[in-house]
Amino acid sequence: MDEVLQDLRGAEHLIPRGSRVLYLDVPNHFNVGDMLIFAGARAFLADCGANVIGYHSWGTFREAIIERLPEDVIVVLHGGGNFGDLYPTFQEFREEIVAALPRHRIVVFPQTFHFSSHDALRRSAAIFRSHRNVAILCRDRRTLDEAGQFCDETFLCPDMAHFLAPALRAYPRRRSRDTLYFARRDIEGAEGRKEQGRSYFDWGDLFGPGLRALFQGLRLTQRVERKTRLPVGQIATNAFQDLVIDRAARYFVPYERVETDRMHAMLLALMLGQEVTAFDNSYGKLSAYADTWLGGIDRLSHRTRTG
Repeated sequence: MDEVLQDLRGAEHLIPRGSRVLYLDVPNHFNVGDMLIFAGARAFLADCGANVIGYHSWGTFREAIIERLPEDVIVVLHGGGNFGDLYPTFQEFREEIVAALPRHRIVVFPQTFHFSSHDALRRSAAIFRSHRNVAILCRDRRTLDEAGQFCDETFLCPDMAHFLAPALRAYPRRRSRDTLYFARRDIEGAEGRKEQGRSYFDWGDLFGPGLRALFQGLRLTQRVERKTRLPVGQIATNAFQDLVIDRAARYFVPYERVETDRMHAMLLALMLGQEVTAFDNSYGKLSAYADTWLGGIDRLSHRTRTG
C-alpha cells in the first residue's frame, strides 16, 4: 500500500505549493466511501501546501461563491465513482461548474467513469472540451482511455482515500477468525452475490439514531453557513465525517477478513491490514481498480463480474 501512496503523491504537481484552492462537491450523504475520499483529499491538499479558501457541498454552495472568484484560484472537484450518467445530479453539477468558470484551472480528483449511454458521454465530453484548462485524474486505465475525450490533461492516479493509510495503521489489531460480509444495497450492487442465510452489512448500518440526529444538526449548520457565509457548516462536516470514519474503522478492526463489492470497504480493510475478497459492483469498478493499483498485495483476491 505504501507504493500506492507514493503514486498518489505524484499528483501534487497539479496543485503547486501555496496555490489557492476552492473544493466543490463535498459529500453530504451517508456514503462512508465518499467520506474516506474527502478526508484523504483534505490530507492530500495539506501535504501539497495548498491554501484552501473554501470547501462546499450542495448544502453550503451558492452561485455567489463562483461569480467573483479570482482567476488564480484552482477549482477542485471531488473524486469518486460518480462521473457519468448513473448519478446525473453530481455530473450535472460538474458540468455547470466547468461551463461557469472558463478562465479558471479545474482539477477533477480521481474518478471512475461509467456512462451507460454513448450520447450522454458525448454530450458531457463536449462541455468539458469547451474548457481549455481542465485536468482529470483517473482511478483506472479504462477511465483514462475515456477521459481523453474530455480533455488533454489526463493522469492515472489512485483514490484519495489512500492518504489515510498512515493514520489507519494506528488502529489496534484485535482479530477474530470471523469474516465481515459487506454488500451494496444500491443501484451498483452486483446481482447473485448474496448467499441465503448470511447476514450482510452496508454503510447505512453504521448510522443509528444518534448519528442520524447529528446529521440533521449538521444540515442546520449548513443552512447557517449559507446565510452568514461563516464556515460553520464545513467545520461541522469535517468533524462529523471524521467521527463516522473512526466508527467504520473500529467496526472493521475485529474481523480477520472482509468480502465486499464496495470499493472503499475493500480499501479500508486493506489499509487496516485485513484479508480481502473483492467482488465487482454492477460495472466492474473494483477489478478495474485492483488491476491498476493493487496487483502486488497478497492479502487481496478479486473476482471479475463473470468470476
